Amino acid sequence: MIRVNLVGTGNLGWNLAQALQDANGVELVQVVDRSERLKDLQGLNRIETLETMNPADICLLAVRDSDIAGLVPQLRQFDMMIAHCSGATPLSELDGLKRAGVWYPLQTFSKDLRAPLKNITVALESNDDDDLELLSGLALALHANPIRVDSAQRRVLHLSAVLVNNFVNHLFTLGKTELDQVGLSFDLLLPLIQETVRKASLNGPEDSQTGPAVRNDHETIQKHLDLLSDPKTRELYIQLTQSILQRHGKEL
Repeated sequence: MIRVNLVGTGNLGWNLAQALQDANGVELVQVVDRSERLKDLQGLNRIETLETMNPADICLLAVRDSDIAGLVPQLRQFDMMIAHCSGATPLSELDGLKRAGVWYPLQTFSKDLRAPLKNITVALESNDDDDLELLSGLALALHANPIRVDSAQRRVLHLSAVLVNNFVNHLFTLGKTELDQVGLSFDLLLPLIQETVRKASLNGPEDSQTGPAVRNDHETIQKHLDLLSDPKTRELYIQLTQSILQRHGKEL
């Protein structure tokens, strides 16, 4: 049984609290919930301060990146493994703790919509092999896939995640905005989105590119530019088109 304390009640904390509660071989000992954001979740042992945490095997810090270093003075008293969940924050932010690590779940999290953890990647880091095994065991208990990476590798992993998730979702929003203007539903694009992801997973994204840019279809590109009334969206279309053309050795 892996005993876990959880600090943080945002999107990640809300999802992790429920996943840890449901997992076999895991006991969610306490959740530090100063804001009472998790008060509607049943069965949680919520506390308000770090100083009153009970002993556990792991304490996960599911907090803002900017808050991680500031928690270290309050956590120095504990012997448990303390791991932050940030993709962009180095392990060194936890310097001064007796046992420190990183447990970074590579997934998009929103509150009130549980994200699946099964088969996701969890990036691990620690300077102690036994603690790495402990962090790995927690990931496996959630049916996730643990990998060991250093802080430099994890920063690139996080950057890539922002490119393929956050930026792509923004493009979804822009596409929906254009459809809204002519009374069409975003749902019309869902099969296309799903097939795009399927092809990228099978063939690799670099070999799956389609569309007017990779065809060097200047006429269609110009028609699209003429349709775009928002100057920022138009400029983004041009920049992405140029990026695709350059990647494939062509010019706009």
